[in-house]
Amino acid sequence: MSAAWIALQNRVETVAARQTELQSGLNQIASNAHRRKLQKAPIWDLLVGSVTAVWMGGFAAANVEAILAHPLAAVPAALLFVFAIVQLNLSVRHLIAVGELDMARPIVEAQRELEEVRKQRVRVTQWAFIGAVPGWILFPIVLLQSLVGLNVIFALGAVFERSPAWAVGNIVFALASVPALFWLFRKSKYAEAIGREFAGKELLEAEAFLAEIREFQGE
Repeated sequence: MSAAWIALQNRVETVAARQTELQSGLNQIASNAHRRKLQKAPIWDLLVGSVTAVWMGGFAAANVEAILAHPLAAVPAALLFVFAIVQLNLSVRHLIAVGELDMARPIVEAQRELEEVRKQRVRVTQWAFIGAVPGWILFPIVLLQSLVGLNVIFALGAVFERSPAWAVGNIVFALASVPALFWLFRKSKYAEAIGREFAGKELLEAEAFLAEIREFQGE
């Protein structure tokens, strides 16, 4: 009787071990699928940052003499270049965090890695929103400089003379919006809700998958 009981117990343990191994394999497959989705999330940000950086580099190379003669005229292009570099840096850090993510690892470790991905993703999206407001003014200026010439910015003084309130209002709005958005995203009572929205569908799906693993392991 004891031998039969031991054999049955061994069989149950073998089945349980195989089930655990199978579940681990399925978790690994699903983890890889979620990681691929998360890797696609910053593609647009990388594209915008890369195109802008290359454009500003070419713009500077084509206008070296004019920039040396009138350095202030290159300020809009310099600001756009800084925006692009920061955007690229944040996007690359997001990809690095995703590359280190493995939701098939122990649950605590996987949660820590996924939280890092969330932080990086939210930062990328926040920066895109923050940079978009001053970019609304800077982009048309640099585009006009690319088409007409660097010093065309000085001709824009006519805009101030004809519509000073409109011109000053746009500049003040752009400058004031940056710290206001920083406060909204980091310190306001809506910061957490905004962070969830900025996380994106792919990250929310990954978090839901990790919650399922945690629930399964807790059973």
